[in-house]
Amino acid sequence: MNFFGYARVELKRILSKKITWIVMIGAFFSPALNYWLNQSSNTSSTRTSMYLLNPAFVGAFVCVFLFGFFTISEFHDIYKNQMEVFTDAIVSPTIFYIAKLLVLIGLAILAQGMVVIFYFPYTKMKIGTMFRGSLYFEVYFTIMFPAILFSILFAASVYQIVRRADLSFLLFLIFILVSFNQKVQQNFLLSWIKPLVAVLSDDFSNKRVMMTVCYNRLFWLCLMIGFCLFSFLCIRKYQKGIIGSFFYHIRKVYIPVLGIFCFILAAFLYQKQPFLDHSPLELDYENHYYSSRYNEILNYSKITAEIVPDVKKGTLQGNMTIELKNMSSHEQSMILTINPGYTISNVKANGKEVLVVDRKNDDFNEKEVEITLPAEKEILLSMEYGGFPREWSIMETNQGDSQISSDYIYLDNTKFVPYIKISPAIHYLFEAQITLPAHMMAVSFGKDDFVCISENEDGTKTWKLQQKGQGIIFYAADFTSEDLEAAGIPIHFIYNARHKEIMDKINIKETIKEVFEYCDEHIGALSFYGEEGMKLVELSAYAGGGYASDGASAMAETCFSEEGLTDKNRGASGSEVMAHEIIHQWWGLGNMFMETEEEQEWSSEGLTVYTTYRLMKEKFGEEYAKENYVDLWQEGADKLKNNFYHRYPEYLEKLPESYVASIQNEQRPILMYQVMPLKILKAEQLVGGEEAMDKILKKLFQEKAYSYLTYEDFLNACGLTKEDLELE
Repeated sequence: MNFFGYARVELKRILSKKITWIVMIGAFFSPALNYWLNQSSNTSSTRTSMYLLNPAFVGAFVCVFLFGFFTISEFHDIYKNQMEVFTDAIVSPTIFYIAKLLVLIGLAILAQGMVVIFYFPYTKMKIGTMFRGSLYFEVYFTIMFPAILFSILFAASVYQIVRRADLSFLLFLIFILVSFNQKVQQNFLLSWIKPLVAVLSDDFSNKRVMMTVCYNRLFWLCLMIGFCLFSFLCIRKYQKGIIGSFFYHIRKVYIPVLGIFCFILAAFLYQKQPFLDHSPLELDYENHYYSSRYNEILNYSKITAEIVPDVKKGTLQGNMTIELKNMSSHEQSMILTINPGYTISNVKANGKEVLVVDRKNDDFNEKEVEITLPAEKEILLSMEYGGFPREWSIMETNQGDSQISSDYIYLDNTKFVPYIKISPAIHYLFEAQITLPAHMMAVSFGKDDFVCISENEDGTKTWKLQQKGQGIIFYAADFTSEDLEAAGIPIHFIYNARHKEIMDKINIKETIKEVFEYCDEHIGALSFYGEEGMKLVELSAYAGGGYASDGASAMAETCFSEEGLTDKNRGASGSEVMAHEIIHQWWGLGNMFMETEEEQEWSSEGLTVYTTYRLMKEKFGEEYAKENYVDLWQEGADKLKNNFYHRYPEYLEKLPESYVASIQNEQRPILMYQVMPLKILKAEQLVGGEEAMDKILKKLFQEKAYSYLTYEDFLNACGLTKEDLELE
């Protein structure tokens, strides 16, 4: 009998067992546990996350247990019943091991196939018009199925090495529990059951985050194949023990060589992952912003960039020219900062190549490149740059924001164009051209915007931007734009065309109008917008809640979810998040707030959250506002009060830097979004109520619109001290 004959006999035997069908039925119903546990009730998430991602996670977790323990049980049966003498006489133990392993993997494929086919109609119905069939299959076959496969390979390999069911069960359980360790869960490569996918977008591309999932799966596949090949060396032969069998099998040199190759490849993949930079987790603002000062001997009058993103590969290529003036008669050193995933090449000054040094000093998602310029007065510097944009290491658990795909492009600052650390001349200009697929609309986050200058024969369009200053945040997608007016300000509302039906249904314009009119009355007239008005832009769910800047406010698609925008009784819904981000036009633009370590809770978020609360209180009543705002603030403050390291910060000095950074990153949102609004509410009560607080905030808004608004300024305006606002 050949190999396939043994596999066919083994398949018939396994299918005749009741436990096999129990496992298959359990695998079939595993994604449904997500719905029974009410995981899909969170309106702050996307529908794709609720009805596709979460069921795939739950299915993976359940099936890992089912198939892992089933694998150990199956391999142990033959030895428990002392049948190995007969099977070894009929077929090679190695062939039998491989046949059994492939049959178990085949059952996993069958189970996964049944899940994918059965849940397809329901998932499509729940996600609705945002459903994408290709993403559906991609999620199940990159998240759920590989987890099952790895559990089978690990369980079979462990049993083949130790040849004891009890010890194998224990080791397999430890392998699962380790995957839920905090450090493992925060590493996108080590988390094998549940890859680090925080959310999936409904409206925009998920290409970037699915690339990280595939990379994770490739890494673990190399490890598991290597481990499985090592277990081949431990297959008992001629009644020998593990050591004797090991030395017998190792004579087949290709087995250990292939195993070592797989382990080396896994190590290479881990070390050379292209998705995250190597910025330190501990933030040192002072060192980052002041370690490399601007060269004051140089200035520039014009920067021109021509950019072409490759939407298939997710990479970017660009050419940049800089018109420079050297105000000395000596060579000068100039620093560029660029995304750590990019390289700069072919650098020429007035047509001649110059010395370029890549410092590779990743920090704050940037690295420095030093260029030596000649001792000439007028210099035309040209260069090529590009690569695969890397995300900030501190965002490892929330990857997916920066990406280049055929559906969505988001690039900010040094991911779009290198930043030059020299001062501009009095009259200067930044000009950028980018070529995109024809269906995409280019949008700049700020007063200036891109203009389409040509439609090309290859199905692309070229867009052009002219502005002062180098900083830029760039988006491109299948956007549509609507214009409205609120509080006398022209507003350009830019969102994904797929959302138009929902936007029309919920009359989103009224929400925008309410926010502007409330803030205009209670805080003051808004002046931070350009001649063309203000832009409100919808972004991918990976952007988080959103942010604001001079003349623009950006909000994640979760702010526009149908559930969040229509269900007013569920608390701080998507429309309220949208209101929050628009309110940042009053609190948080320019240099109004400066982050300091001494006053971590004081930021634009405190006043913005408080103003959102006041708006919702006026709109829905005091009870609603208390339940959905004040009570949540108090809950966060109580959680922080019970935190040991918050009460005794001196103990943080004894912990590793990475752990300290993790604790501080967890505490900071609570301080900004919950503790500070609660303190402002207390200040409101102490100064005499809402009207008195409105007068104070109006005065602060007028006085500090173009300068820093500190916590001390706020306290002085209220006539209070820090001690007065301490929470009990």
